[in-house]
Amino acid sequence: MVHACTDPSAALAEIPAILKGDLSVLPTSKHGSNIDRPLQHRRKPRAVCCGGAITDENVRDIKSATGPDADVVWVRVEREEIQAMGGIDKATGAPKPELLAEYFKGKLKMAGL
Repeated sequence: MVHACTDPSAALAEIPAILKGDLSVLPTSKHGSNIDRPLQHRRKPRAVCCGGAITDENVRDIKSATGPDADVVWVRVEREEIQAMGGIDKATGAPKPELLAEYFKGKLKMAGL
């Protein structure tokens, strides 16, 4: 993971910029491998994985601001699929992080990444 956004407003500000090639943009979340890389060694994401906090409208806005980019795969969490995996923590109602990681890895593998 080269860049992580933890809220929709950060995603809207940061993802379009980095997908358009502006790798000077660092994640406000302070998560991702680009944080520690010099600018000339930073990588453009090959996929954008959106968690449940990112609404369909947020995704549309981010894609619209990004413009067409054939080199990126978009993956969206489907809550029903997470529930079917037993991935919802009964105490908090939130997805279990370890199952989310497994879910995204599977989706990315299916996309050839």
